[in-house]
Amino acid sequence: MSLSPLKSALNPQTLEETVMDLILSTLDKKPAGLKPKDLLFSGQAAFDSFSLMEFVLGLEEAFGINIPDEDLDPDIFQSVKTIVAYVRRRLEKVK
Repeated sequence: MSLSPLKSALNPQTLEETVMDLILSTLDKKPAGLKPKDLLFSGQAAFDSFSLMEFVLGLEEAFGINIPDEDLDPDIFQSVKTIVAYVRRRLEKVK
């Protein structure tokens, strides 16, 4: 699952799949039914403060990025789609 940040940034599908895999493993959920626009603080998959921190650490490791505390905003982590957009922006900064 660990990909180079540049390779992940160049392949949107791989980026999305990696983010979804991290969410599913963090929340210990099955892949069935999780969609890119599903809300991650309510509904089928739900982050709590502990699982969100675990997920953030996984993102940092998987993509070789640093996520500053000020970016720990529910709007950024509300869905796979918003997380992918955020990770893509962070990867642009490390190029």
